[in-house]
Formats: sequence, C-alpha cells, structure tokens
Amino acid sequence: MRFICFFFTLFFVQTSGFAQGNINYPIDISPVIFPPSPSTIEMLSRATTPSIYLTINNKSSNAGVQNVLLGVTIQSNTFTAQTRSLNNTLPISLVGNTPLRLSNLDFASLYNFANLSGINLTQFNSAFPQSVITFGFVLYDAVTKLQLSSLATFQITFTINNPPLLNSPLNNSIIVERGVQNIFFQWQPRQATTAGSVRYKLQIIRLLDTLINPQLAFSGSPTYFFEDSTLTNTYNYNAFNPPLLSNQKYAWRVQAFPVDNGGFTATTFSNGGYSNVESFRYVAECKAPFQVTGSDISTNGASINWSSFTNGQTFAFSFKTQSSATWTDIAIPSNNISNSFVMSKLAEGTNYNVKIKGFCFGSQSVESSVYNFKTSVTLKAQDTAKQNTTTTVAANIKASCGQKPVLGPMAQNALATLANNDIITAGDYQIVVNNVAGANGQFSGDGLVDMWLNGKVFKVNVKFQNIKINANKQLLDGIINLVTSSN
Repeated sequence: MRFICFFFTLFFVQTSGFAQGNINYPIDISPVIFPPSPSTIEMLSRATTPSIYLTINNKSSNAGVQNVLLGVTIQSNTFTAQTRSLNNTLPISLVGNTPLRLSNLDFASLYNFANLSGINLTQFNSAFPQSVITFGFVLYDAVTKLQLSSLATFQITFTINNPPLLNSPLNNSIIVERGVQNIFFQWQPRQATTAGSVRYKLQIIRLLDTLINPQLAFSGSPTYFFEDSTLTNTYNYNAFNPPLLSNQKYAWRVQAFPVDNGGFTATTFSNGGYSNVESFRYVAECKAPFQVTGSDISTNGASINWSSFTNGQTFAFSFKTQSSATWTDIAIPSNNISNSFVMSKLAEGTNYNVKIKGFCFGSQSVESSVYNFKTSVTLKAQDTAKQNTTTTVAANIKASCGQKPVLGPMAQNALATLANNDIITAGDYQIVVNNVAGANGQFSGDGLVDMWLNGKVFKVNVKFQNIKINANKQLLDGIINLVTSSN
C-alpha cells in the first residue's frame, strides 16, 4: 500500500510540473530577475543577454555529483505555461553543499514553444498581458524524476504603456515656407522608463490626395517621404533633411519602441508603439498683390490692373465709394491670368477706393494697398456748345498778326438786322458782337474775338463804327478796332 501511494505521487509531479509544498527538499533554488525584464516568452527563447539568474544550492554534505533536471513555469492572468516533458531538458550537475549559478542563457531551450504546454503560438509570440507575471523554477532527479526542490518563483508586474502623444506642429496647422527650412517636431512620452531605454521613429508621408483621412495613409505598406529615429522626444527638421515641397499636405506619426537589450526590452507599448496621426500644410509665403493702377477711367467705369509675386494665387476685387464704410468683394475667376478687372455702372464724378485680396494655398489671405480714383463728369449742353465754339473758332483762325488773309468773292447784299451775340466774320476772324446798333447793312457796336498767337488762343475786345455787313454776316467795308486796356 505504501508503494502504491508513492507511485501516484511521482506520476502527479511528472504530469503537472508543479512542486509540492510543505516538504523539506534537499535542494534550494533562489531566482532573481534584473531589468530589463522579458516581455514575451519568445524573447526568452532567443535571448543573448542574461536577465534571469538562478542560484542552486545542494544542501547535502555529500561531495558527490548529482544530476538534476530543471522545469520552468510562466503564469499570467490569461495562461499558465510549463515544461512539457522533462525528457527535453538538459541535465545539470550539482556538487554537495556547493552553490551553482545559472542564467537564462543556460536554459533558454526550455522556453522554446515546442517544449511548453498550456500556451498557444499567439500567446508565445505576443507581449505578456498587463498583469503580474510569475516565473517558476523546480528541480527533479535526472534518473528517477523525483522532485528535489520546491517551486521557487519570482514575480514582475508587467505594464503595457501607451504610445506617445503628438504636440507640435499642431494638427491641421499651416507652416509657411520662410527661407531656410526649420520645422520643430515634438511629442509627449507616456511610459515610465529610464532615459535612453526607448527610441522614437519619426515618419512623414506626403498626401497626394489632400481629402484622404491621414490615418489611412499609413495603412498597408506606406511609402514614407522621410523616416528617422532619435532617443529624445523632439526632432528638428532642418536644411540637412529632404526639402519639403511647397503647397503640399503632409501626415506624420511617431513610433515608440524599446531599445533591444539582447532579447529583453524595458517596456512594451500598445498599438505597436504608434502614436496618433496628424497632418500639416507646408505652403509658400502668400505675398500681397502690388502696383494697383487704373486706366480708361470714364464717367461710369474704369479698368483696374495689378501685379503678383506668388504663384497659383487667386484674387478677389474689393471696392467702395470713398464716403462708404462697406467694401464689396467680387471673386476673380482663377483663369484670369491678366490680373485685371473692368468696373462698370459707377457713379460719375465720384471718388472710389479699390484693393485686391490675394488667396494662397492653405487658406492664406493678404491684401494690397488701397488705390483711389475719381470718375469723370459729363459736360452740360451749354458747356459743350462753348467748347465746340472755341474749338471751331480756334480751328478756323489761320491768320497771324500783320498777315493779310486771302479773301474769296463775297455777297454784296446788305444784312437787314444784327443782334447781340450774333457772330460776324472779318477776314479769318470771328467776332461775337454786343451792344449792336444799326440796320440795313450799317452797324456799330463792340464785340469779342479769338486771336491765335504762338499756338495759343486769346480773347480780345473790339469796337466798330458804321461797318458794312452783307447778308452772310461778312465784313464788306469798315474798320474793327482792338480795345486796349487803359492801364
């Protein structure tokens, strides 16, 4: 009966892999894990840097050598993995009362997926769940498979950290191109680790489709415009980096990933360490339209012209009367390459203010300086008559002082009457008469004559006495005298 119970106990230990408690075993195991701690079982299987240390002490005073087998367990809140079979482990030789120190490099094969039970491949390759992870170690006799130590454990609290938050440049912001390229990228880390244990990768994509969700630009196998890494949470994108193209939209993100310490990492991030995705527009400087001028200004219209330094700039024409406080804007079609606008239906004799608004990529807008002009005034009928009379008189005056005009045949029949403001002709001169007296061809009075001298027209007062005028109001006989000033 005693033999049967002993056999049952051995079978339980072999199949379960758990050590029995409350037994004074001949061998002690003291485990310790130094940071950076393992974050996956897969990392333990391929580690090249020691992190787990076991101190094994054979309490026997016998100086002989004893071969033992090591079994391991890893327990989380979602799985318990343990050594599948002791036949896959390598024997360890112990000398009585002589401690032996091993690292995870000595028993890395125990963490191979094929040597573990109670876990699937996804759990093997993935980061530990956010929980307390218990690493266990137990020894068995290499021949009898009897348990020789209690289950020694070491616990670590495994935390999954959030990826960084993007700070600068602000999402959907506009960065104006000004001389030398200098853009400051900054993000906020959200993990509690020592400096230098996490590296950040800055990734930038140029968005050919500006209407696409920037997040989608990073799906699949994206083509990066720029990619670089740093140990700090800032990156100065300057003239030594590839030049950003003007009037383009860019998306960016940052990936945080732990520095590899020979298979162990200081921290693990959710979402693969990728931050949120944000975007910005890199635009050429929007310069104000200039040289605003007017031409063909009439009583009710004008043509306005301007110049521009900025490529791809669109415009709006803005105007008001000088006395008004309200501006009226008129959009200029983008195909207007002449930079001109014809105003119509204006009020005559009115002062107008005009300015040109310029619009550039990224909703930038600028304004020109204000240009002022005044529409012309329509001449009244009497002013037109005077102007036409003056023009006609000036055009008909061909004589010069002292030069006798060439006269053709003239009618000899007498003029019956002559009234004030009538015009008579004396040679090449036309005289507007006033204070007229007489009849039947004989007249006296005074008048006003336009005289041409040195290219200019002068108005001169005249007097006449008993001159003879024919029916065509032409001077037939008599003298018309200039009236000189008494001064």
